[in-house]
Amino acid sequence: MNAIPYQLIIHEQKQLTADEDYMAIENAISFLQMELLKRYALTQNDLTYRNEILSDLLNDRTENREELLQKAAILKLKPTAAYQVVSFTFKDIAAELTTAQKRLFQFRTCFLEQLSRKQLHFTYLARKDKIILTVEQTKEEVN
Repeated sequence: MNAIPYQLIIHEQKQLTADEDYMAIENAISFLQMELLKRYALTQNDLTYRNEILSDLLNDRTENREELLQKAAILKLKPTAAYQVVSFTFKDIAAELTTAQKRLFQFRTCFLEQLSRKQLHFTYLARKDKIILTVEQTKEEVN
């Protein structure tokens, strides 16, 4: 996780800040740190859950039609729509892993932003060396 450094600067003018005020500030900072950490953990958990669901759908790991429809609904996939699946695999991942991960993250971020700008309905599965993209086909593409 890339930490963004923050600084809190307190300017005292004409009177010193009381020890109780410093304690209140420290408590507020601790609370904010925990809240941000909680939000990050929930976001990561949701992303992992969605990745697992998409992986289950792509690999036909569903028990029955109801489960399939339920998982598709979580990803906001329409049961009557046609979808295209595109897979990107990055072969040089065995090179310096941190550099490859950064490049993959940059590519994924840029690519998904471009898809969002085109207002396409899509879901994606991200692995350390692969991106699997599921894009809803338009009516013109299906015909």
